[in-house]
Amino acid sequence: MKSEPGSSAAASEAAPQRVLLADDNVDALWGMARMLSISGFSVKTADNGVDALRVAEHFRPDAAVLDIGMPGLDGHEVARRIRAQPWGRGMLLVAATGWSQPEDKLAALEAGFDEHLVKPVAAADVQRLLRARDGAAAAGG
Repeated sequence: MKSEPGSSAAASEAAPQRVLLADDNVDALWGMARMLSISGFSVKTADNGVDALRVAEHFRPDAAVLDIGMPGLDGHEVARRIRAQPWGRGMLLVAATGWSQPEDKLAALEAGFDEHLVKPVAAADVQRLLRARDGAAAAGG
């Protein structure tokens, strides 16, 4: 388990506060974590599926961006295990993967992901999803 690279002042009211990022590409992981932290999110990271699940259990993030092809537990299994928990049922789950075929998107949805992003994933795309989800929740839907 890794800690966040830094944090800034509170995130805007329209953004989830806690985000879990999990990817075995450490450079991509830390780059995304830094960008989200600068934008005001509280970020925790993991570089494998086992640690991602452990962090999720303790951190209880509002959202998680999970690589599919991680060692230990793949992103699909992490998503299924998160969704099986009462605290994980409403969490925004975003698959971040190089796999972009229709069957890959279907597999992600079946595992419990809300969104499927193809790598390289831009921090701006993740922020947009996080803010849209939080905005919908604030509006009552």
